[in-house]
Amino acid sequence: MRMQERLQPWLGRLNSVQIEHIADWANGLGEQNRLWLENRQRWQAELRTVVAERDSADFAEQLRRLLQQRESFYSDEYRASYGRSRQAMATLLSQLLSSSDTTQRERLSHRLRDLRRDLAEQQCSA
Repeated sequence: MRMQERLQPWLGRLNSVQIEHIADWANGLGEQNRLWLENRQRWQAELRTVVAERDSADFAEQLRRLLQQRESFYSDEYRASYGRSRQAMATLLSQLLSSSDTTQRERLSHRLRDLRRDLAEQQCSA
């Protein structure tokens, strides 16, 4: 499962309880993947239209909106699903942390510390 592969660098080897939580989460997604794909295709079609009209006076504003206000292009169905999927992900992460052992928590702590350092190094000076 893809989620297990994504979590292993952060937590290491997952235990059976964590694998069960991931399976429950995946089964609960329902139509989320279809909705995500449809929404992505819709956004990409809009991007192609804007790029095709790049000589227009409002090209920069349209492109800025596409890139910075992506949520404004969500369909109502995807918007509703997105909120539910975010909540499901938060629940999953809580379950995974609750069922983690000391080694997993230390690994996660180390990875987060490295990520914070990397992000701090990326900050631009004024």
